[in-house]
Amino acid sequence: MAAGAEPPERWAACPRVRVDDAALERPQPLIASLHTAWAGREPLVVEMVADPERLREPELDTTAVHDLLFAPPGFRAPWNSFDSKELQR
Repeated sequence: MAAGAEPPERWAACPRVRVDDAALERPQPLIASLHTAWAGREPLVVEMVADPERLREPELDTTAVHDLLFAPPGFRAPWNSFDSKELQR
């Protein structure tokens, strides 16, 4: 939800996670809290303070494929989101 906005009444008592520039610069704690809530099926309110365009910026890693075993934590390999249905077109 937008920064400073109030959630709907049934979500008002839920924990609130703030996504700001600092959280995007050092995302590990944010990712951990989001994952913990998701894994525990715990509702929470995500307050988007940072500019959402920052999340649309493409990521590029020029690491050689054979070196990906040593990729930094949080690295998302492009093939992790590959959809095999694309091959059927």
